[in-house]
Amino acid sequence: MAEASLVDSRVTKVLTDLTAIPLESHSNFVFEDQEVFIDGRRFVNCAFHRCRLVLLLGLFEFVGKADFVDCSWGWGGPAQRAIDLVEDIRSNERQGPIQ
Repeated sequence: MAEASLVDSRVTKVLTDLTAIPLESHSNFVFEDQEVFIDGRRFVNCAFHRCRLVLLLGLFEFVGKADFVDCSWGWGGPAQRAIDLVEDIRSNERQGPIQ
């Protein structure tokens, strides 16, 4: 039986492949009134006004200043699972140790 503390080589390969993908770059741009999928993109000094930003994988970069005005966020896939895990951890911390 494999030890759970070891990083699965399949996961390492997928992460290596993902980080090798060049990010589409947007610089000094104002996004307005649209749905913006942020995975696969680098945003340099961009602003988002009344947008819905969607994150699925977590493969993105915000560089410099990013302004968010009246925006909402959507999550799915691995990003949603990570958020769910963090929320569960925080909920358990507030409730105290399991007896």
